[in-house]
Amino acid sequence: MKVSTINQRRQSGYYPYYKAQWWDAMNLAWHDVQARYATAEDAINHGLPQFPQGVLHHRVMEITRQGRRPLAS
Repeated sequence: MKVSTINQRRQSGYYPYYKAQWWDAMNLAWHDVQARYATAEDAINHGLPQFPQGVLHHRVMEITRQGRRPLAS
């Protein structure tokens, strides 16, 4: 699907959005909670309950048209 077609379907205010991630020490990788949030606070408040038990490290990613970047660890 072309980007212009995708952009036409999107609501205004689509970007930026936020995702919560948790660190998986066994696989040495960050895993996204498969949900999109409007604010970084929502990502933490609603993302934390979805993490597996025993998670010690987490962060919030900000997703913009230009890419992704971590906000907090």
